[in-house]
Amino acid sequence: MTVKIKKFLLLVILVICFCTICGFDDDDKKVYDTAGLLSEEQERELELECIRLGEKYKTEIIILTTDDAGYMTSEEYAERFVIQNDIGYEENRMDKSCILYLIDMDNREVYMYLGGITQYYLDSKWDGITDTSVSYLSEGDYYEACTRFLSDTDRYIDKKYDQFEKKYRSKWNDFYGNYDEFEKEYIQEPFWAFLKNPLWCLLIAAGISAISVSIMTYSSKSKMTANGNTYMDKNAFRYHRKSDHFIRTTTTKYKISSDSSGGGSGRSGGGSRSHGGGGKRF
Repeated sequence: MTVKIKKFLLLVILVICFCTICGFDDDDKKVYDTAGLLSEEQERELELECIRLGEKYKTEIIILTTDDAGYMTSEEYAERFVIQNDIGYEENRMDKSCILYLIDMDNREVYMYLGGITQYYLDSKWDGITDTSVSYLSEGDYYEACTRFLSDTDRYIDKKYDQFEKKYRSKWNDFYGNYDEFEKEYIQEPFWAFLKNPLWCLLIAAGISAISVSIMTYSSKSKMTANGNTYMDKNAFRYHRKSDHFIRTTTTKYKISSDSSGGGSGRSGGGSRSHGGGGKRF
């Protein structure tokens, strides 16, 4: 083997080592398969897609699996992971934008944690995404469940992303509170906001016109001179007295079940951090 070939092979090895180190930097890690549900190739493919979508929508997307939730609920486990690992797209704020997809084999639950502005994109869509996941997870197809999570997330965010970029992005970047506070100040519109749509204005105008014409038409009719007293025999009037008497009180008791095995939903908040999302059992 010539010296040139040896140098070339050494250079190739160094390049491969460099790319490996850079490619698996902890800062770029997006798939944490602690339950061992995915192959190495599947992890790499999912990780690349998480990075692509994260850069596209300015959020951090994480896939996490566990077979030991440490006596925590899926929501508690996901929230602790986000806080301890400082998950999120923005650097200098508490309420960072992130989506964490948790397959919890300990609690047999799939859970989506939505942080920051991802609540705007997906807080009404996590239910459908987790529903789809359950069908795959019940059959043990963990990779397909993760793949569908990513594709559905991409589809739903894409529908609202341009609107957010135009109306709210600069405001969100300069906002220091959590997402709940941001939503109340900028996103939630007053009840009369629907009047911005000219169709609603036309419908309301038509309704008012119809009511006005009906009142005018009714008022223009001749009034009747006869009334109830015209045909009443005053001498036939009789008064009958009736009264009620209290007899007894009956009390019925019902047991209210607190079973929540079907999963949770909603939005939680504490301090300066808030999150949305929910989970489903499989």
